[in-house]
Amino acid sequence: MFSMRKESTSRSVACGSLLFVLLLSLLLAACSTPGGNVLTHYSEFPLSHDNYLDALSAGPDGNVWFTIPALAAGAEKIGKITPSGAITEYPLPTHNGYLQGITAGPDGNVWFTEYGQNKIGRITPTGTITEFPLPASSRMPRVIVAGPDGNLWFAEGDKIGKITRAGMITEFPTAPNVDPYGITAGPDGNLWFTGSNGNRIGRITPKGEITTFSLPTAESGPMFITSGPDGNLWFSEHGANKIGRITPTGTITEFPIATGGGDSLWGITDGPDGNLWILEESSIVRMNPSGTITTFAKPNADFYNGGYGGYITVGPDGNMWYTGGTPGSPPRLGRFSPNQ
Repeated sequence: MFSMRKESTSRSVACGSLLFVLLLSLLLAACSTPGGNVLTHYSEFPLSHDNYLDALSAGPDGNVWFTIPALAAGAEKIGKITPSGAITEYPLPTHNGYLQGITAGPDGNVWFTEYGQNKIGRITPTGTITEFPLPASSRMPRVIVAGPDGNLWFAEGDKIGKITRAGMITEFPTAPNVDPYGITAGPDGNLWFTGSNGNRIGRITPKGEITTFSLPTAESGPMFITSGPDGNLWFSEHGANKIGRITPTGTITEFPIATGGGDSLWGITDGPDGNLWILEESSIVRMNPSGTITTFAKPNADFYNGGYGGYITVGPDGNMWYTGGTPGSPPRLGRFSPNQ
């Protein structure tokens, strides 16, 4: 009788152990699923129209500023959102401008690019807009950033442009077919940019001397670039679904991002937590400087950019902000804490 009870008890323990192992395996599988983590301390701010959002940047006034490109003529605007979520929009003086890049300037204003109008714009914190035409047509200015020399630098067509606070513009030709897209200030006192069609990363000194570095992966489509917490430059490869790292001397390393979102890596920025944060249509990716990756599903499954791309940045409040929205529905700004 005793042995029968002992055998029954042993079977129960074995079954319990097997069930525990099975549940633990399922839990680990769920945690390792791309995008299986969910962002916490998250807020979403919809706009009141069906246009979409593109670039955004922390402003010098404690707010986040963003560009609203035009789906219809006359709809181009510069937007501003406070940390509490109050949104103000400023229409442009000229239309069909197709706004794109935006950044805080060293002069206390916000600067932006007008891809369609071939202009660089400047807006004061109170909303006064001034536009500066580029020297020639079809320049198509894209990302813009404050440089180490007190000027604004921007990627355009087959050139890198510089504009002073007073509006004087100088352009520096790149090699043919490099097609600059993203640009950032590097830790070495130079500007670094991506060649989206030329499959290169470029470096330009404040004097205009350009050096380019070819990427190991063909047709990788480098898009956005940022200075990392480790003294290197980090960039997204839209065509290869990889994150690239380049040292100031030009050594390149690539990290595949197996998030299940396809070739959809866009904005990248250096977070206040010492990690890189990357925007994808289906997920948000956190990567530490050693290459360890964690993915987070966006709380709103409908919050993506529909092929238009998207930016991510650190706001003046220390949170991460990003753009999104489904074409044909009100666009949204997302905000979450980097302390996930």
